[in-house]
Amino acid sequence: MNTKLHLLDQDPKPKRMKLQENADNEKFRNVISYLRYIAYSGPEDGLAKLKAGATKGDVAPFKAQNVPPLSAENEEKAMETLKLLCEQNLAKFPDPVERDVELLKAGGLTYNERNCILFRMSEKRVNLRTREE
Repeated sequence: MNTKLHLLDQDPKPKRMKLQENADNEKFRNVISYLRYIAYSGPEDGLAKLKAGATKGDVAPFKAQNVPPLSAENEEKAMETLKLLCEQNLAKFPDPVERDVELLKAGGLTYNERNCILFRMSEKRVNLRTREE
């Protein structure tokens, strides 16, 4: 049995998480915690210790939150995964941020078009900054 899936309540579905501009944000910390957990390749008994430390003794299902840095190797794997995810997100956008800036400067946009471009530009910038850190 896959211990990682068991601790996550047998939920193999992909997780949807939103990156935040502020790395001190709880949601961002949860993303990093989850990636640390996924990158963990130590002994199976280490997963039980990881669960105990991350959930702080709660009886609630394990959510891979509050996972501290486990090792330099694990942290590197987690950050590589984060960068890869950012690259995948950026690949979904056909145009760079500069094109969005041009569209905004050109004007002539409806309220909804302008807001969509601002939102898209923000998504790109968050992924770019996260990828580069």
